[in-house]
Amino acid sequence: MLLMLAIACGPQLEPPELTFLAPAVDESISGDEVSFSLLVDHFVLGEEEEAASLRAPLPMPMLMWVPTARAHDVEGTPSGYLWVELDSDGQQLEVTTGSFTAVAAGEHTLSAELFFHDGDALEPPVTASVTFTTE
Repeated sequence: MLLMLAIACGPQLEPPELTFLAPAVDESISGDEVSFSLLVDHFVLGEEEEAASLRAPLPMPMLMWVPTARAHDVEGTPSGYLWVELDSDGQQLEVTTGSFTAVAAGEHTLSAELFFHDGDALEPPVTASVTFTTE
């Protein structure tokens, strides 16, 4: 009976995390191009069709539990996209690196948030931000 309970509950998944690797906090950047890099943990970025293929049933023994991608309220690692915004100019991404060009000199805030494929924010929201200056 204990084995059945362990299988039914499955392992506890880690909550998604989002961290800016670049630019660094309070970094001073020369020029008008700002490159960024993010670390995304416990969340699958990609096309909805790709995530759906990860949810497809797998041939496996009944006692084996394998985490798979999910959208909402389905067991497994959540999937969706990343919204990255420089000040008020944002873009939807499925990658963790990129750049903004023609950035005016001054102080700026770069922020990011994870979303499910249908546009809903995670609950609680998973966000990260960094402030930097350009010269």
